Amino acid sequence: MYAFPIGSVCDNRVLQDIMFSMYITNLLNSSKNKIYGLGLLMLRIGTSILMVGLHGWPKLKNYSTAQSDFPELIGLGPDSGLLLVIFAEVICSILLIFGLLTRIAAIPLSITMIVAAFVFNADQPFIVKEKGILYLAVYLFFLVVGAGKYSLDHFLLQKITSKKVITK
Repeated sequence: MYAFPIGSVCDNRVLQDIMFSMYITNLLNSSKNKIYGLGLLMLRIGTSILMVGLHGWPKLKNYSTAQSDFPELIGLGPDSGLLLVIFAEVICSILLIFGLLTRIAAIPLSITMIVAAFVFNADQPFIVKEKGILYLAVYLFFLVVGAGKYSLDHFLLQKITSKKVITK
């Protein structure tokens, strides 16, 4: 526990620094177990390659065609919706491959899968929604557990915590 003199000028700044450090540490922290980390690495890479290759890249490659065919969902126009989907399916999936800002990247991916499964395919049979729900389960998993040992999140956390020097 840290003791600070009450009423000192640096009270708020030091407290803010500690709070920010704890936030970043919790955001980047995940298991240090090697086998568990290897499993997370394989799941991150496999899921992300499938998402980019089968969903995101075709939308990006055929943007003008996809733009005219893309429906208006959740109050967004087709252009805005398509750009957000491409951002999630390509950019966030690439972040997931490297394990960089994994928990943050999992949020747009999760939202995209919720919309795909329960809004876009709302009137479809469950078998059509299944793929979106499976992707959603994986992204929610990463949101909860993080990227694992073999990730840039883990590397950044090691750098941050090794350079943390608190002076009295």
